[in-house]
Amino acid sequence: MVIAIIAAAGLSWLAFFWQFGKIKTTSDMIQEQQLSSQVDQERRQKILELGKELVDIENNTNEMKNMLVDKNNAVPFLEALENISSSTGNSIVISVVDLSKAVAQNTKKPVASEDDSDADSNSKTSPAKKATAKSAKPDYSNQLGFSLSINGTFPSLINFLNKIENIPYFIQVYDFKIAPISKNQSAKTENSDSSQDDQNKLENSLNTMITIGVYSNGTK
Repeated sequence: MVIAIIAAAGLSWLAFFWQFGKIKTTSDMIQEQQLSSQVDQERRQKILELGKELVDIENNTNEMKNMLVDKNNAVPFLEALENISSSTGNSIVISVVDLSKAVAQNTKKPVASEDDSDADSNSKTSPAKKATAKSAKPDYSNQLGFSLSINGTFPSLINFLNKIENIPYFIQVYDFKIAPISKNQSAKTENSDSSQDDQNKLENSLNTMITIGVYSNGTK
């Protein structure tokens, strides 16, 4: 009888440990499935986020391309300038310029003292400094250069400049000069068939010269 009780107790312990091991295995499998499901969910979320970022990048790329002037067809850009000039009550004349020459011509050289002249003469003998100065030459190959001659009153000029700031192109201003309309120009207009109002307006007008570079979609 005692032997039977001991045997039953042993079988009960064996059954308990077997069931415990089975429960532990099942729990590990459930945790593994949950972890795998979480990883898959995070992966899908990451893919969705990357997809949205890719769309944003493509949209931004298209916007950037639209802000560059076609190097082979600058007509839309020039028409935009003419429309702004007309809508703000100005007259404009646009000329193509070589930026490297125009910027160099408009850049004033400082007056050197005797000490500076001596130092400059010494530096001219240094090939390394010559090479450095040459390598620092600005590159305008990805820009189209234009000179704008604008005639108009001060308020109309300010209006023109404000609208130019919001034009959908990348523009770099390299030179800006403003002066009253000369008497010779006024006299030429007075001899024409223009009205008295136009003549009075011309006498109060300003001539503005602006050298700009607009970034293009390629090199010249």
